Amino acid sequence: MIKKHFYEIINGGFPILFRKMRHFYYGILNTFFFNPGIINPYTILLYLYYRKTSVPLRQVNSLHCLVIFSQILNSVGIEHFLTDGTLLGAVRQNSFAGRPADIDLIIRKEDYEKLFFSTIEIYNHGFRFRKSNDPLSVVKYKSRSNVYLEIQLFSLEKNPSLGDRYTFTAKYDNGSIRSDQFNIEQLNHPDDTIIYGYRFKIPANSNKFLSDRYGEDWMIPRGTTYYFNATKPW
Repeated sequence: MIKKHFYEIINGGFPILFRKMRHFYYGILNTFFFNPGIINPYTILLYLYYRKTSVPLRQVNSLHCLVIFSQILNSVGIEHFLTDGTLLGAVRQNSFAGRPADIDLIIRKEDYEKLFFSTIEIYNHGFRFRKSNDPLSVVKYKSRSNVYLEIQLFSLEKNPSLGDRYTFTAKYDNGSIRSDQFNIEQLNHPDDTIIYGYRFKIPANSNKFLSDRYGEDWMIPRGTTYYFNATKPW
């Protein structure tokens, strides 16, 4: 809402000559008012709203986006799970790993249709669809505060010899190909975790996944920049 009013001022309050430079003004507003990496009025308002959660100022935009998007998915019956860096921070310290500019989630591929038909609801909450290099496996959104959400679509793969699994394969913008998998029980019977007082689902027994992805020392933050404890956020 705040961002909308700023844009209205730009489109209606400046002379016609300056309207031609509106993209420049949009960039200024995004940088100083809505950039998650900069302390700005929008971030401060969110910080005051979430003050009882002890979330640090530099993580409040990401927390807000995760909470709102999770509520949208829950409202349409899409079960979702934290993954990658979001999962790492949640399991390791019940917060985010560092100053997050993106949120990583998993949904089952059979729920993609529900996600597609939720486009208006997602749009109304300030999220915009972003182009993905592999749209059949990854769906991307960007929030009004410039936080990115990556939704990974896991497909059910039936394998009589190895057991049924949920698998994910995607080609990323840099040309790399990534594959992940969870056994069916890990998503059908997930665990819970807490991020600043909010409960989210994660694949069961996620420690092996985190160890494979981030190394055996994944429980040790790599520098104080990437460590924020939920009880001592500063």
